[in-house]
Amino acid sequence: TCADLIAHNVVPETVQGDLLTPGAIARLFASGPVRAVVHCAGIVPTQIPWDQDPNWEARFARTMAVNVRLPIELGHAGIAHMAGNGGGRLILIGSLAGWHGGTLTTTPPDYVTSKGGLHALVRLLARKAAPGGVLVNGVAPGPVVTPFSANIDFPRENFPLGRMATAEEIAWPIAFLCTKGASNFCGEIVNVNGGVFFA
Repeated sequence: TCADLIAHNVVPETVQGDLLTPGAIARLFASGPVRAVVHCAGIVPTQIPWDQDPNWEARFARTMAVNVRLPIELGHAGIAHMAGNGGGRLILIGSLAGWHGGTLTTTPPDYVTSKGGLHALVRLLARKAAPGGVLVNGVAPGPVVTPFSANIDFPRENFPLGRMATAEEIAWPIAFLCTKGASNFCGEIVNVNGGVFFA
């Protein structure tokens, strides 16, 4: 995690940007050799039920652009870049919703569909990338404690551990997939949901 890097005198660098902006992905990889890429962006449109949203089509397009199109384009560029630099790791963040439709009956269908598609994308890219020394895997978290989830009433009886995950509990498996210890993981979707669902 960031705290561990700082403890070992490594200074993390933060660069902000919108990867949907034309040319942004190319600029990302032009900055120097990249060994691991983690796509952790995602949107969950929950303000209005989808069937009552007058902007449903635009909302669906935006959700798919961020949650599916961007990983396709980022993955394509990242695989080519890392294969040309001795290999690397690509980690895409899916969701429990991509397996079983969501923890709540109100989970938006555009989000569920996008994360199910992302899980399939992990496997497609894994087969393509492996011969070039790039290992592609995914992580599928369940509900995580964030400012966003604080406004959602998740039924606690659905959580065998009695609580939601912390962001750091999701970060550790992601970090592991970027290490030599995960050198035989290829096309896997690692579930990190505290026993809510078993694939």
